[in-house]
Amino acid sequence: MRKTIGVLCVILLCSQAAFCAVLRSPLPSDVPGITIPNTHIAAQGGLGKVLRGGAPLRHEIRQLKDYGITDIIIFKNQTRDEVDKEILWLSTAGYSAAQIHHIPFLWKNMGTFRQSCEQTVSALRILREAYITPRKAVFFHCTVGEDRTGYLAGLFRMLAEKWTMQKAFKQELCKNGYEAGDTRKPADIVTEVRAGLTPLYLKMAALISSGVLTIDDLNYSVCESEPAADTKAAGQLRCP
Repeated sequence: MRKTIGVLCVILLCSQAAFCAVLRSPLPSDVPGITIPNTHIAAQGGLGKVLRGGAPLRHEIRQLKDYGITDIIIFKNQTRDEVDKEILWLSTAGYSAAQIHHIPFLWKNMGTFRQSCEQTVSALRILREAYITPRKAVFFHCTVGEDRTGYLAGLFRMLAEKWTMQKAFKQELCKNGYEAGDTRKPADIVTEVRAGLTPLYLKMAALISSGVLTIDDLNYSVCESEPAADTKAAGQLRCP
């Protein structure tokens, strides 16, 4: 009887949404005043600030506001109603529609290169605007703040700080939970990320390394031609 009551309590609590199981990274924030898991500075040396992390809970949005975050990038597709809820929470906290940027980027079954590339460039443009503008600060996230978020953070490190593709992969992606960098991540998800997101990272990184895509010229035209896939590099580029 007691077990039945416990199950009923879980069902009732989950019907209130805020108490439902939420996917969160086990990696802590290292930004004072922000407790959202896996929150870190994603680029140094700019006039503004660029932060990455996981999706905030409703009460954590106030932390972003207090820190001085001026723009939010929701770098993920909606799977239920979580994006709509976050946009509502952000609006209630005082963020305008112009400060909330939803880019429905997928982590698997990604579709065409052009679509994924254009979504990436859109996000990079917002990051650049915050990075070069005094008193601006952007916070970007996907769901857990590890795979899609790491992908975007690594590319921006390459653009803004001239990191190599390998350095960004190891020190920005793997270190912050990308694929097997989070040892708790299910093996099937790691496999999906390695099969889809990592090859895309290599293609976008190639555009940056070759000088086709730069922080001063984030042009959508680079997405018209898909770089050749380096399958050998994709197989070797893995987190521990």
